[in-house]
Amino acid sequence: GNRYDLIFMDIMMPNMNGEATLKELLKDPNFNTPVIALTADAVSGAREKYIKEGFKDYIAKPFSKGQIEEKLKDIFKDTNIKIKKVNINGIHKSILTTTLELAVRFFNSSFSF
Repeated sequence: GNRYDLIFMDIMMPNMNGEATLKELLKDPNFNTPVIALTADAVSGAREKYIKEGFKDYIAKPFSKGQIEEKLKDIFKDTNIKIKKVNINGIHKSILTTTLELAVRFFNSSFSF
């Protein structure tokens, strides 16, 4: 299957919610991808609840590009993956880069949730 550096998981999904989906993923002993919960559940204790369920972190909706960028910095702080600000065709973008400078565009100009 595909390997990912990080998964942003919406908690309210059709058919199977994010919590049930993560539970299924964690059944695979080789699954070690950090998963961040995206949810409108912004009550006190929600972050702790999701972390206890196995999520790496939690972001309450609505959220900003800056909040996503901060989570990325935190998740990848001890790796060779870094966030770099670039200007592509006059539009400021954030990209993920490795020490080999292979880049994947993270934000496009129409980013929204």
